[in-house]
Amino acid sequence: MVLKRQSIMISFRILCRNLIEDYYVSPEYCAIPFHDFTRILKNSGFDPVVWYKNNLYKQFGVVTFSSFTARRLKRVLKEKISLQAELLNSTYVGLYIEYKGNLYEICNDNVNLLKYCNKELKPWTISTVLVLDDQPEGEAYSEGSLHFYFHSKEQGRHHKPHVHVKYGPGLEVVMDLITGDVLQGEFPSSRLLTKARRIITDKRALFIEWWNTKTDGLNVDINYALGITHLHKE
Repeated sequence: MVLKRQSIMISFRILCRNLIEDYYVSPEYCAIPFHDFTRILKNSGFDPVVWYKNNLYKQFGVVTFSSFTARRLKRVLKEKISLQAELLNSTYVGLYIEYKGNLYEICNDNVNLLKYCNKELKPWTISTVLVLDDQPEGEAYSEGSLHFYFHSKEQGRHHKPHVHVKYGPGLEVVMDLITGDVLQGEFPSSRLLTKARRIITDKRALFIEWWNTKTDGLNVDINYALGITHLHKE
């Protein structure tokens, strides 16, 4: 039996995701990729800014037979654009297939991606998208499954000093630093909500310092906000 060889063109581009989950191409918006993205590339021996600019958009061809799995796509990306396994497996980035105007996250390495091909083009084309999260400055604190992050580019969103609380891959809640109220998202249990609020209370001085020094949001006078005249930092 002779297997039929199929030529596929893979397009690869980088998108950034803002807090209202719009997707858009914006080289200026992510001129310096977020903290973990930068760390992974540096650990792999790459200049993050150079890598980012060089890989905003690329195209390359491959030849396959009856199937082209997500696992093979990742191998191709690692070879063609030095997309490291640590980056592909990170909870802070998402690898997607763009199909008929929508983005579909690649969650199963065994899925056959040929069904997402644009078969009107010759060779068939798979549109691949690497989505970076909204430039978090980095992790300020973690405890158990809760990770407290700050974004360097807030641009006035939420209009309140806040922290991003990640509790799982792609799962996040935004919480007010002063009141502990949830501004966006939802915890799966009241236990996690209570724990997050306790941590915000205990670490408020640290979090306010992160907010004031590492984001472009308006500075917060913690003494005024809490109605006290002095606060001892840890």
